[in-house]
Amino acid sequence: MIREVSRLAPGTQVVLRAGVHLTAGGVTRKPGYIGEIIQTQDDADESYVVRFSDGATFTLPRRHLVVRRTLMTAELDMLAPEHVTWTDYVFYRVKVGARAYGLDDPEAEEDAVRGVYLPPAELHWSLYKPQEQVELQRHDSASGAPVEEVYWEVEKFLRLALAANPAVLEALYTPAIVATSDMGRELRAIRDAFLSKQIFTTFTGYVMSQFRKMARARERGEEPRARHAMQLIRLLLSGLSATRTGELDVTAHDHHTELLAIRSGRMSFDETFAWAVALQRQFEAAMHATPLPDLPDYETVNAFLVRIRAQGVAIAPPPAPAM
Repeated sequence: MIREVSRLAPGTQVVLRAGVHLTAGGVTRKPGYIGEIIQTQDDADESYVVRFSDGATFTLPRRHLVVRRTLMTAELDMLAPEHVTWTDYVFYRVKVGARAYGLDDPEAEEDAVRGVYLPPAELHWSLYKPQEQVELQRHDSASGAPVEEVYWEVEKFLRLALAANPAVLEALYTPAIVATSDMGRELRAIRDAFLSKQIFTTFTGYVMSQFRKMARARERGEEPRARHAMQLIRLLLSGLSATRTGELDVTAHDHHTELLAIRSGRMSFDETFAWAVALQRQFEAAMHATPLPDLPDYETVNAFLVRIRAQGVAIAPPPAPAM
């Protein structure tokens, strides 16, 4: 999706969006016509007075305009094939959450689904690039409870994993594999290539920022969610295990008693926050003797990406247009 500022300043060059045809006073403007904003209007449509090159002016709603510098991307997005279901190309699907990590109870939420997809070459090579991320909300067939699903295009997934994104690394190390192919098994086999000292910054940065938000919300009278606090501590423990051993234990199985105490409320928020601060200090101290490398193994990951991209070439390209 193209994200543009909500208000366009006078002087901004704009283009009539595809599908917009204007006719007024004998003057016609077709999609792709270029104009310049000369005035903004304060109305519900966020309208603008646009002057075209021959001096003719129209008052147009924002939805009819594309900023000229984003024209190509915006138009290609609009013309991209709508029939593609990206999840048809998922080759690795897992679950993450309390049930997957042995921390479930009768009131536990359904685990979230995470996955990776490889679009065929004809889509990857075309002007209409595949979506980098797909988010879905479905319902469990047995319980009817909502289930969050997130899928990443393979290169996007690999880049996030190389940057030590906690959610993506968790998808690589969860024990709950739903479905996988040979490519998924190969991805799983090289997962240690993604681990590096960057994990300290990403894991502690995310967890501590979340705890600070909860503390501020508590000051306003909003009680923090115990389940969320438990998952944050679990994430810190898993990162600490990777720093000490080189292996990411997302289940934090050695600390289930304490984690369940957080979820049940037996461990207060103040005690939990204090534990998070202590774990952050242990995390930092462990960095001095960690077996993790300074940087991830880019060469191994790149070789994997090239190999599976080559497999996508087996999809027959569309026929050439008639001359």
